[in-house]
Amino acid sequence: MHFIKTFVSIFALQTLATAQLADPELVARNEYRVARENYLVARDEFLAARELYLRAGGTGKCERVKNELVCVPSVPVKKNWFKPTRKTLCQWRMNPGDLCYL
Repeated sequence: MHFIKTFVSIFALQTLATAQLADPELVARNEYRVARENYLVARDEFLAARELYLRAGGTGKCERVKNELVCVPSVPVKKNWFKPTRKTLCQWRMNPGDLCYL
């Protein structure tokens, strides 16, 4: 008798599990959870990389060029005739010598 009850309960659990796997709402919910987990992992990686970038300080220094404050790379760049060095304007509240981001 105990064997029959065990067999019936296992069969009932199997049919219940099969019915849940075939449920489209459950499948959509699982896909949403997987997408949400992937998003959270990517967001954490981005925030960690951004934190390292911000902690490293600026990649250039503000210098006055032709009466404008320009962010010039702090590491000397080899001059290339084909690609001019990338320079961006510093923010209005910065002074010459302040760190800036290219």
